Amino acid sequence: MDAEEAQTIGRRLRQVRDDRRKSLRVIAGLAGMSTTTLWRIEHGEHSPTLTEIFALADALQISASELTRLPYRRPLTGIPTAP
Repeated sequence: MDAEEAQTIGRRLRQVRDDRRKSLRVIAGLAGMSTTTLWRIEHGEHSPTLTEIFALADALQISASELTRLPYRRPLTGIPTAP
């Protein structure tokens, strides 16, 4: 996962957490991680592992794909593909 992908996941994670009005401490506890680790993920300073993504999705009661859905990128060939 590159830095841009980590930032996208972090922004989406924070948005969902804020929408659900859940604190960093509550979600970190439910996901089995420290609040520092969750803060670093939300701010794109830590690329989450698959285990962390699934744990966070479970804590937020959403699918992991809702956190990892990345913006569509046009392929280098210029031929569009399905998202």
